[in-house]
Amino acid sequence: AVRVVREAALFPHSREALQRLSPRATQKESTAKGGRGTGYRLQMLVKLAAAILVETPFYVTLDSDVLLTRRTRFSDLVVDGRGVYQHDPGNQHGNWWDASKQVLRTTDGCPRQLEGGVTPAVLSTQVSRELLAHIERLHKGRAWDAALFEQLEGGADWTEYTL
Repeated sequence: AVRVVREAALFPHSREALQRLSPRATQKESTAKGGRGTGYRLQMLVKLAAAILVETPFYVTLDSDVLLTRRTRFSDLVVDGRGVYQHDPGNQHGNWWDASKQVLRTTDGCPRQLEGGVTPAVLSTQVSRELLAHIERLHKGRAWDAALFEQLEGGADWTEYTL
């Protein structure tokens, strides 16, 4: 079944509040990273926030330029209790992983040879929920969405999948 949910139902803060948190970060992104800005980050947060509403152990995220071309079964997406992922063989996005370590305040990270790519992705509902709670704890109870947007100001180019 498909359920459409307003974006506002997913985030502790409104789109406008998050935009107010990001102007200087957005300017930096515009200069250094192609002008992706607030909307780019919000679509990442939607993928994480979906875990709040999902009632299954795993969920699949897609971007608008991705579609299924064949029938897909649970066993195609989850193997031995873990969601499958796309490997990023070129390790093209090391900066995303480094930024996520900064946001999560850790030196531990994913070994470069195991780094995943981008959409489509199979996310664990439990892990995604725990991630959002962990971000709030790390950032002194600040709501996870605002905490992530605030990290952009310091240059942390995180993504939904590297977190």
